[in-house]
Order: sequence, then structure tokens, then C-alpha cells
Amino acid sequence: KLKRGYTFSRMHADIQRLNLDNHILPFFGKKKLNRITSKQVETWLFSFADKGLSNATANHNFATLRIMFNEAYRLDYIKKNPIKAVRPLKENPKKKGLPTDKEFKALFDESRVNEVWGADLFFIANLLSAVTGMRLGEIQALQSEDVKENYIYVCHSLDRKYGLKETKTKVNRKVPIPGRVQLLLEPLKEQNKQGYLFSRDN
Repeated sequence: KLKRGYTFSRMHADIQRLNLDNHILPFFGKKKLNRITSKQVETWLFSFADKGLSNATANHNFATLRIMFNEAYRLDYIKKNPIKAVRPLKENPKKKGLPTDKEFKALFDESRVNEVWGADLFFIANLLSAVTGMRLGEIQALQSEDVKENYIYVCHSLDRKYGLKETKTKVNRKVPIPGRVQLLLEPLKEQNKQGYLFSRDN
């Protein structure tokens, strides 16, 4: 936890640690903090492309470095913050869009579950995501008691490393579900009474 209201999850902290170990320390590790210049930061930022890494990866690492320098400046470890004069790289993300009605119907055609999804669990989990907008971790965290009549009570998220935790927004909510989805969830509730809904062994 940082001051000024910043709070990060343990997984977020793990990612920042990886950025530090894999990309920041190998370049800056032997340099004194107050001797690092804006030009050196830019050189480091441009070096990601030389390693075949995307501008998005470079910017994620830049964000980690920026937090470090901003804190060092705030705590008066350095008199000048070299990050201030450096801008993130331009990104060109792939365009994203919604599936057409035809594509949606093909994806969730119950007569083609095995062909498209390979198993009922994957079909139902993805259908639930499609009709509710629930995040993957929220769906993985669902337990039988969370499925009510005509709605789901979303109060947890599942982290593969740290287990059950609060939702990303830290706000619990009731999410309406269509009757057909309710029917698909009922056998999972019966099968996994004491554990996670989308599980083969509770």
C-alpha cells in the first residue's frame, strides 16, 4: 500500500516486481538514483523494440518506473525527477469489436457445444460472461449460494495464485440472468453444493 490512497492487489504487486527484476534493474541497477537522466530513461524505453517487445510492454514497465521515481521525488531522495520529461510510447492496439448476431448464435448454439467449446463447463461459463459482463475471476469464484432465482450475487473474484478475494471494484452487486441461463446453472449448483460452481470436484 502506498500513501495518497493508492492500493494495489498482491497480483498487481507481483507484476510490478517482475517488471523491476526483468527490465528495470538490468538497465538501471548499477546507476545511482540521482544520476539517472531523462535521456537514459528514453534510451531504455526505446530498447524494448530492439528486444522484439511491444510498445505496450514498454509502457507497462515505464509506468512501474514512474511510480518509483515519483515516490523517490516525493520523499526527497532526488531533487529532480527525470520521468517528468519523458512520454510513453505511442501504441497501436488491434481494433476490437462485438460479434455479430450470426456469430453469437453460432458460438452459443447448444447443438454444437462439444464442437465449439469441448465441454459444457466452458460453454456455460462463456455464455454467462456474454450475457452478464462478469469478469473471468468473478465467474471462477462463483459458488452455489451465489446463484439466486433470476440473478447472481457477485461478491468475490478468484485469483489463481492467491485464491478468493474481493471483486476488482470492491463493490458487490446483483446481476440479472435470463431464465435459460438459470436452467443451465441449476445442475452445476446440484453437483457442486460445497464448492465452486465451475468445477469438476467442488
